[in-house]
Amino acid sequence: MLVPIFDGNGKMLIDLPGGALYQHVCNPGDQVFVAWAERVSVVKADVAPDKIYDVLVDVSMGWVQANIFLSPVAKDSPRRAKLAEFEKRERATLNLNPASPHIAAYEANNQQRIQDIKRDFLGGQKDERVKLLKKDDCR
Repeated sequence: MLVPIFDGNGKMLIDLPGGALYQHVCNPGDQVFVAWAERVSVVKADVAPDKIYDVLVDVSMGWVQANIFLSPVAKDSPRRAKLAEFEKRERATLNLNPASPHIAAYEANNQQRIQDIKRDFLGGQKDERVKLLKKDDCR
């Protein structure tokens, strides 16, 4: 199963395959990450410079297709102790090629959906479903 993950500006960051590890370097400050399969998952992160933050992609059964959940690993999360284990067994995934016509078309075809998700989840009726990653949740 591939999981497309977008940033808050509608840029596709990765089409993440299962069992993979992906590193995204971003600017400090507020960041938004969006993914969906059957349901939408949104993480809002306040990131500090030169720090590492972790977001796991969890999968569960859905009605028609799998549900995916972006799950931020907060400082007090019991999953934090397993990060080294996760990193050992997952395989590294390379960044997308932004020049790929497939990526450009997929991004373009999903811009309205990203805008609708931002409207609904960032201050809208589904705001309570946004998961937060605080500045001090770094490693």
